[in-house]
This record gives sequence, structure tokens and C-alpha cells, in this order.
Amino acid sequence: MSKFSFNHYFNIHKTRIFIALGFIILLVILRYMGIGKHFTLENIKTHTQYIRGFIAQNYLFSVLIYITILTLASFLSIPITVMLNLVAGFFYGVFPGIIYVNIGTTLGGALCFLTFRYLLGGFVRQKYDQKLQKFNQDIEKNGYSYLLSLQLFPATPIILINIFGGLTSLKLWTFIWTTSVGILPGSLVYTFAGQQLSKLESIRDILSWPVLIVLILLALVSLIPVLYQKFFNNK
Repeated sequence: MSKFSFNHYFNIHKTRIFIALGFIILLVILRYMGIGKHFTLENIKTHTQYIRGFIAQNYLFSVLIYITILTLASFLSIPITVMLNLVAGFFYGVFPGIIYVNIGTTLGGALCFLTFRYLLGGFVRQKYDQKLQKFNQDIEKNGYSYLLSLQLFPATPIILINIFGGLTSLKLWTFIWTTSVGILPGSLVYTFAGQQLSKLESIRDILSWPVLIVLILLALVSLIPVLYQKFFNNK
């Protein structure tokens, strides 16, 4: 009986099971390889001339490589995204860099959103339908303001937004545009700081008083979408 139940479950959900296993295996491999160890200030400084030469000769290809790496890092929540923001500012400049950062981070977030929606979204909505009904109504009505606030707030773990968004009834397009807009201010701070990457001794060195003040202002700005929504709702 148990074997039959398992086979029945596997036959119905085998695609999702394989995707989940592939996701876990890829995450374990990348973590085991210690990919984050290669993206250090020391390595970037050591290979600066080589990287600049490669970019000069293969600009579009280098951008594709960069966006792919950032997409995977955002998708799998590998802790190198801040360094990749700095790298974009250092090698591509602030404004091109922030565009590449935005594309990679948004793509990675959308992949994570879709993965968890496909793997778990239906199960969660079916099992907790009544409990989530009011919450999903709020998301449907005010989802953009909540998401913008979370994205703008500097201390929000982005991986949680990606996963949680996928488990709700939030529309993909709403998730994509709020992510793209919400990460812009923080990305601008890091890509701008990345211009001084060669002078940094540690990632913590970017937390100068001007940067800290900007991050505090971002935390305050993150309240605006919710307050705006509530104000017009009360109207």
C-alpha cells in the first residue's frame, strides 16, 4: 500500500520532484565549490588588468557572463551579490553597471519566484486556502506597495521576498516591476561605491557615513509606498 502510494505520488509529481532535486544538487555543488571564495577583493584586485582587457575585447560577452553569474547568485541566494554590485560599478561604471545589476537581480528573483510557485505554490494554496484568502486579497489589492516597501528596505532578505511572493497569488508581472524598481536605490549605492573598489581593504569599508546615511534614508523611503496606499484607501 505504501509503495503504491509513493508510486502514485511520484507519477503525478515527478517533474516537480526532479526540478526540486536539481535545484538542491546545484545549490550543494555551488556551495561545496566555495564559489564565494573566488569573488573576493583580493582576487578582483589581482586580476583587474586581465578582467579589464577581457571586457575591452569582449564587451557584450562579458556583460552576458556577468548577468548570468548574478542571475544564478540571486536565484540560489549565494552571498556574493554585494560584491557583484561593486564589481559592476568598478568595471562598467555606475550607470551601465546598475542596468546590468538590475537585469541580473530581477531575473534571478523571478526564477526563484517561479520555481517556488511551481514546486510549492499549489500545495500551499490548497492546504491553507481559507487562512490565506484574506491575505491573498490584500496582496491582490496592495501587493505592489508591500513589495516596494520590502525591496526598498535595505535589511530585507531578498530571498524571503522571492520565495514568499511565489507562494501567494501575487502576479508575476507585479513581482518583476516592483523588484526592478525597488532594488534600484540600493544598487545605485553599491555600484557607485564600487568605483572605489581598488581602494577598499574590506567590504565593510563601503559602510562610510555617507553610505550609512543613504541606507537609513532608504529605510525611511521604504515606508512611503505603504503610507501612500493607506492614505488613498482611507480616502
